[in-house]
Amino acid sequence: MSNSILFHSLSVTGFDHLRWDWSGEQLATESICRKKNGFECPTCRSCNVTPTKIGHRKIRASKIGRDNWVLDVTSHRIRCHDCSAYRMESLPFLSHPKSRITLELERTILELRQEMSISAIAKHFDLDWRTVKEVEKRNLSRKYRTVSLVGVKIIGMDEIYIGKQKYKTIVRDLETGRVLHVGNGKGGDALKDFQSKLKHSKAKIEVVAMDMSSGYAAWAKENLKESTIVFDHFHVIKLMNEKIDKVRRRTANELEEKDLKALKKTLFTSEK
Repeated sequence: MSNSILFHSLSVTGFDHLRWDWSGEQLATESICRKKNGFECPTCRSCNVTPTKIGHRKIRASKIGRDNWVLDVTSHRIRCHDCSAYRMESLPFLSHPKSRITLELERTILELRQEMSISAIAKHFDLDWRTVKEVEKRNLSRKYRTVSLVGVKIIGMDEIYIGKQKYKTIVRDLETGRVLHVGNGKGGDALKDFQSKLKHSKAKIEVVAMDMSSGYAAWAKENLKESTIVFDHFHVIKLMNEKIDKVRRRTANELEEKDLKALKKTLFTSEK
C-alpha cells in the first residue's frame, strides 16, 4: 500500500508505509512510521527534537473493502532541545491521545449511528460495544458542552432517580423540549451551574414548572423573582386526594356502624 492510498483510504498523513500483513479472517495490519522530517515537540511545536523509538502501538482503522484494518504505528518519545520537554509523540489521526481507533473510524461510527444500533456497528467493525458507546458519548459531550438559553421563556425542572440513592436534576425548555441542564442531586444545590448560565445569558424566564418540592420552589423564588411558579397538576391532585382521604378516615372513625356502610365506596362517585 502506498502513502497515497494510506492518506485517501484511512486519512493518515505524515507517515510512511513500511509493510502490510494480512492474517486472514478479514483482518489486515498496516505498519507505518512517521516521516523522518515530520517530528515536532508536542508542547512547543519546535522541530529541533530528537525522537527515540520505544515500541509499537496498534490502532484500529476504517474498513477497506471487506477487511478491517489495524495500524501498527512505530511509537517515539520526543526530546525537545528548545523547551526541554520529553514526551510521547502525538498522533494527528487520533481524537485524543489514548484513543485506540482512528478519527476517521470515529466519524464513520457517528454517521452510521443515525441508522444502526450500537451493537450492530460494533459487530460490523468487530469492535467492543463499549468502544462505540464511548465514541457517541464524547460526541454528545462536545455537541452539548454549551447550551444556548437565548429565547427560553418557559422551563420545567424535576429529578430522576438513578439508583443507589442518587438523583439527577433535569431542566428542560418546555416549548422546544431541549434539555438545558443536568445536575447532580436534587434541590437548589443541583441548580448552581444552571444559575450561573442564566446570569451570563440574561435569559428572561417567565414560567417555571415543577413538582411541589420545597427545594426547587425556594430556588426559583430567590433566583427567578419575576417568574411565575406553576406546580404540575399531577402533584396538586395527588395532594388533594391525600387530604380528602385523611378527612374520610377521620370521619369514618367518628361514625357508627350503620352510617359507616353508607360512607364506604364513595371515594369516587359516578353519574348515571
